[in-house]
Amino acid sequence: LALFTFSLFIAAATSVLVNVTVDDTFGDPTTGIIPQYLPIDPPGTIGAWHSGNSSEQDDWTTSHWTPGILDVLKIHNQTWHDSTPANGPAQVVVNFTGTAVYVYNVVPNMVWETVTTSNMTFAIDDSVVGSFVHMPNNSGVTLYNQLVYSNTELELAPHTIVISAEGDSHSFILFDYLLYT
Repeated sequence: LALFTFSLFIAAATSVLVNVTVDDTFGDPTTGIIPQYLPIDPPGTIGAWHSGNSSEQDDWTTSHWTPGILDVLKIHNQTWHDSTPANGPAQVVVNFTGTAVYVYNVVPNMVWETVTTSNMTFAIDDSVVGSFVHMPNNSGVTLYNQLVYSNTELELAPHTIVISAEGDSHSFILFDYLLYT
């Protein structure tokens, strides 16, 4: 009886689901994998990825999204990656093993002289599985920790999610983190 009870305890302990947060800059704390940002363009190129953090200076020549515009205390680990691609999609690629994934972005509304329209698609393991569109309003409110995609129907296996910002005109993306289970 003791062996049977111990076996049930082990089975229950191994079936516990754990959430893992993958930060835009620091990556996955369990695997060390860092998100990839594509295409890799030189800083200052229109559409290039900008890696933001709370200690950078406000410099509108590299990005409109600086600590002077964003409330960095509302951003996970006070880091983010943003892009407004002009020619082709800007993509975030993250590898993980799990049964669910949740993607969180910062979603701004109108900001002076910059694009805040978001048009994103989500592909998991080479299949498009969702989209997110945000048409900004005149409120000027920036939305933090915004769930832009979730999928709770994955098999427990290694997966690759590709988040693409694209569209007929510029499409803004400000990636903060993703969570997988």
